[in-house]
Amino acid sequence: MNIQGTTAATPVSSAASTQGASRDAGQLNQDFLRLMVAQLRNQDPLKPMDGSEFVAQLAQLTSVEGIQNMSTLQKQSNVRLDNLEVLQGSMLAGKQVTVPSDRLTLSKEESVKGQVTVDTQASELLVVAKDASGEVVKRINLGAHNAGAKVSFDLEDMKPGSYTIEAISQRGESITNHTTSLTRVVDQVSPNPTDGSIRLSVNGIGEVSMFDVQAFLGEQP
Repeated sequence: MNIQGTTAATPVSSAASTQGASRDAGQLNQDFLRLMVAQLRNQDPLKPMDGSEFVAQLAQLTSVEGIQNMSTLQKQSNVRLDNLEVLQGSMLAGKQVTVPSDRLTLSKEESVKGQVTVDTQASELLVVAKDASGEVVKRINLGAHNAGAKVSFDLEDMKPGSYTIEAISQRGESITNHTTSLTRVVDQVSPNPTDGSIRLSVNGIGEVSMFDVQAFLGEQP
């Protein structure tokens, strides 16, 4: 705040500038009003100060106060949204989700369901499951599909172990790998201590971000 015209104005302005950083906009506004009254009382009657300058500076301070209030409301809103996200995430425990993955570890024999996103036109789309040694243990043919199709699959009676799930198609001599997603149960939900984002521990897959979930499917039938 640059106020000139009297000797008293100089130390007052300096005090405001050094203390303003530690005060909020409301306190600064009150300080300004007290300073304005004090300087009006002590001004030279023969050289009165321009009142428009006070009005302009008061308007600026009011604007700063408004911006600070908006910032405070935004922070409160962000906290509420974070709490809501945590609450929604906690409700996913025990529910099925579909997440992008081509690797899976099974602790018991079960069927594995998933989905293939067909990236390019496929005259014959195959889903292949390989064990830890790279040996093919399951192979299913999903037929022909156009680019952009999302095709469901079910690998039945998969034994316990670690697997790689591949979706491939051949068109002429060209072989294409397609994106696979698996449908699994959420074992645990927890907030990331670093950024507060919600992390899901998905059975057989591991930890993934809630934003990676492609579909929420409810409880396992």
